[in-house]
Amino acid sequence: MPAHNMWVDDLSVDEILTESVDVLNPRFDAAGLLSVPPLPTNGHDRLSPVLPGFSETPSAPRSLDAEALKRLLTVGVSETKFVLPIELAGTVSNWARANMRPDDHADPAIGDGYLVRTLYLDTPTGEIFRRAGIGRYRKFRVRRYGQAASLWLEMKWKHREQIRKRRILIAEHDLESALAGELTDCAWFARRVARYRLQPSCQVSYRRQAYLLTTPHGPLRLTLDQDVQVGAEEGWQVPRASCGKEVLTADASILELKYRGQFPVLFRDLVEQLKASPRSFSKYRHAIKTMLGEPAKEFRCQNG
Repeated sequence: MPAHNMWVDDLSVDEILTESVDVLNPRFDAAGLLSVPPLPTNGHDRLSPVLPGFSETPSAPRSLDAEALKRLLTVGVSETKFVLPIELAGTVSNWARANMRPDDHADPAIGDGYLVRTLYLDTPTGEIFRRAGIGRYRKFRVRRYGQAASLWLEMKWKHREQIRKRRILIAEHDLESALAGELTDCAWFARRVARYRLQPSCQVSYRRQAYLLTTPHGPLRLTLDQDVQVGAEEGWQVPRASCGKEVLTADASILELKYRGQFPVLFRDLVEQLKASPRSFSKYRHAIKTMLGEPAKEFRCQNG
């Protein structure tokens, strides 16, 4: 097995197939247009992942040799982020409604969106916040969408320019059992909670608008996050309401564009209208900094 596969940890092939996201560093060409180099496909487009909300399901083989796995680990979905002033959020929403379709889970009552509430986890010494130790590559969280009585247990990690996600859906009343390792399907999450001594760190909430479009070159997804707020953790409780303290001011929003291969012409038209430059943005790290105040020199979990 190639050395780079150490980053796969103990994921199964099936989990990698559906939960890989490739993040490229976007750049502007001489004409000032956003460009992203194409990803190698080697004729294996069927191995490309499916983003949340997409109806496509990859028809991938159940077992892969080393070369096929290597291709799988290098082909993914690109992601480009922008932090926008609120006046441009309206421009994005109008553009998305005209060119894409709302996510199937969107609620027209809240502007083609849905509410996301997340409980972030960290080590007792805040390694994930500080990007030290396991925090250099991984994030762990428990997430609720809307008012659902179900929760997602999630792990995200990064290797080179790829971000991947492993997650599983559970009933909220099963959270304690899942953390105790009593649910087989959640054992991978429980092991890491125990191994890294993960603890609740903070709660983050925001309102997300999501739009989709299927193209000959693969699916496109646009999300616009607003009202990003942070609150202190309350044990393992995942919030149902907004958290209260602004991470971004009310006049800012986060735009994320997801696609395969080259930066789509459709998205390029939007970016040219916005006259915005891409940038990275971590909701978790900005949330902690908001709670502590800038600059954040030291961080420890409250119950660590």
